[in-house]
Amino acid sequence: MFTLFYLFLMLFIVSSVFWLWMFIDCLISDKKDKLIWIALFLFLHFIAAVIYFFMAYNNDREISDQLSGERYDTSREKEFD
Repeated sequence: MFTLFYLFLMLFIVSSVFWLWMFIDCLISDKKDKLIWIALFLFLHFIAAVIYFFMAYNNDREISDQLSGERYDTSREKEFD
């Protein structure tokens, strides 16, 4: 009985931390549709955090990686061959 309680407690804590992480990321980002995302976060909670992670958070990280040049570009090697 207590094991199930602790399992749900851990699940609640992990999902709350994830929700808070995505919500803060949404607040500090400069998206045009920020108000829509905030409304979704307030009404859909964890489901909105998962949707935001796959739609907006990952997309922003890929763009910032491309702008900072962190990914290795193999097209420049061909110029020197």
